[in-house]
Amino acid sequence: MATFRNRSGKWQARVQIQGHAALSKTFINKVDAERSEKSVMLRYLTDIGNHCNMFYK
Repeated sequence: MATFRNRSGKWQARVQIQGHAALSKTFINKVDAERSEKSVMLRYLTDIGNHCNMFYK
């Protein structure tokens, strides 16, 4: 899940995944921050799938 904060006119996206360190990055607009959050979550889920051999190669 992500948290979005407005910091001096820029947006910070912070993603916390249970059991892992939080990742954060600052963006010019909120749309880019939301897009980044979705890509981080997709990468995380893909890594889990690869680890569990859920995808065929």
